[in-house]
Amino acid sequence: MRATAALTSLAALVIFGAAGLLAADQPATNAAADGLPVATRSTLVQVAVQASKGLDGPHVATAEVYTTTTGTFWSKTSHEGPQPGPDHDVYVLVLRGRFTCNRCPVPPGAHAPQGTMAVVVLDRHTLKELEFGLGGPMDVGALGQARPLRLP
Repeated sequence: MRATAALTSLAALVIFGAAGLLAADQPATNAAADGLPVATRSTLVQVAVQASKGLDGPHVATAEVYTTTTGTFWSKTSHEGPQPGPDHDVYVLVLRGRFTCNRCPVPPGAHAPQGTMAVVVLDRHTLKELEFGLGGPMDVGALGQARPLRLP
């Protein structure tokens, strides 16, 4: 997944637009019933909808949100070891479906990346995207309790 994330990180900026920048200006107050701040929930919904559309995916009715750290995310979901750099508090946004990243840069003659799971890792304080991955099933259950995020 890390190789795919590196390959598609530039495309993720195009796919997700400025949703993360927009969110940084919104105060994180008024927690919803699931404990997510209302402004954060709204931004996560926007990011999930943009991801699904940007990945030419089907309508995704529900996404999953995990609250963790980058260190925990990498140690629980990757066999490659911890990600170098500082440990960030993050939201891990998971979408399931059949996705094709036609906007992702690929080498000449290569096909657009495809996958059944899209993962967006967002800094919990700024809501800026830190990582993006597209691939096959990944065991995200080790990250703890998922919060369902209903999408329009």
